[in-house]
Amino acid sequence: MTEVSDTYLTPKQVAERVGVSRRTLWLWRIAQKGPAFIRRGERIYYSEAVIEHWYRNGDSISSDITKYRKTTQQGGLRLTG
Repeated sequence: MTEVSDTYLTPKQVAERVGVSRRTLWLWRIAQKGPAFIRRGERIYYSEAVIEHWYRNGDSISSDITKYRKTTQQGGLRLTG
């Protein structure tokens, strides 16, 4: 089995990176728009690779997030500092 290795960003980091507010990210999550995200307990994280792809292509890639969810379920969550 191939393990997916990725870096995860907080909503604050994503908002700064793509130039929107954290509230906008929250509204996108509610509307099921914007970049795919991962919920770990009460916290929200975004895969850096997913954010980069989404930002370049301007699309939602929620179907691609499955492989990242598997990683987090195995305790592979890695955050940037």
